[in-house]
Amino acid sequence: MKTETLEQPVENKSVSLDQIQVRNLPELQGWKENQLKIVKDNPFVSIEDTKTYEEAKKNRTALVSARTDIQKQDKLIASKLRELRSEAGKVAEELIAITQPHEDKQQDEVKRFEAEKEVERLEKERIEQERKVAIQNDINAVYNKWKAEIQQSNFDSLEALKANLLDALELQSQKDMEEFEMDFAEKSRLLNEQLDERSIYLREREESRIAAEKLAKERAEFEKQQEESRALEAKQQAEAKQAREAEEKRIKDQQQLEADKLAKERAELEAEKNRIAQEEAERQAKIEAELKAKADAEAKEQEALRVQAEEKRLKALQPDKTKAESFIQSLEFNSEQPKVKDQSVQEYLEKFVAEVQEMKAAHIERLKYIK
Repeated sequence: MKTETLEQPVENKSVSLDQIQVRNLPELQGWKENQLKIVKDNPFVSIEDTKTYEEAKKNRTALVSARTDIQKQDKLIASKLRELRSEAGKVAEELIAITQPHEDKQQDEVKRFEAEKEVERLEKERIEQERKVAIQNDINAVYNKWKAEIQQSNFDSLEALKANLLDALELQSQKDMEEFEMDFAEKSRLLNEQLDERSIYLREREESRIAAEKLAKERAEFEKQQEESRALEAKQQAEAKQAREAEEKRIKDQQQLEADKLAKERAELEAEKNRIAQEEAERQAKIEAELKAKADAEAKEQEALRVQAEEKRLKALQPDKTKAESFIQSLEFNSEQPKVKDQSVQEYLEKFVAEVQEMKAAHIERLKYIK
């Protein structure tokens, strides 16, 4: 079946596909009447003998031929329709070829512009991120420096440290920290809390040191008294010996009695000395145990206060984090995603929506680690 190309002159005859009626095709005209006539000329035959058998076979053959003729005509019509569809496809390709190059050129231009805008957007995001990181790094540097200073401070440098920290925080507050003002305020509060905790710890340790020095002094005085007691005992022993030697000749019969008396006194003196030493050891152990128990209790109390303060701070921070998360969650598109025909544009929109959702999820997750 031949069709004319767009360049060939054709008669101005327009035919709508809706106007084509299958029953009106010339190829099917007269076939219905022919089929009805064949049915009439070849009625059903009940086979009773050889004659009716032959007649029935003749009628069956006529009916089969009528059916196959229709099927052949149907295949002929279908072949012509396929040829028509093929020619229609060629015409459509010629029509599309008129606008396709312009469409491709315009599409390339749109993609180029969108690519440039994407590069600009990414560069703005990079610059913005660098700005935020620079401010946060500056705040964290101040915080970490003074946190280390506080942890390394001693009792003698405490007052100077307080003044220096106040000056440093005042100097930092004069800088433009933009949206991180609250972060700096929180870091300043933490440093002041840490300094207060360090001050309490150092004062208590200084008090413990003074108490230990006092205890050592008392122990030295006691040992000195013990030494004097031993020296006195040695002197008394020497005098007793001299007295015994002087009296040996005069009162020999009293020698044993004096010796027994001296031994008894020595034993009593030794027992008393041991008792005093035992009592002093027990007193010393009791003092040390009390000091240790006090230090442990105070350390435990300070740890509890620190944990309580941290919990209070985190609890106070939670409403702001909840508000921030709600704000991020509330960021939605104010209209439904448009339906576009171009697949690349559709994919770009889907990718954009997915990236926005991922960005929201990432910020919500990052929010959890703010302390």
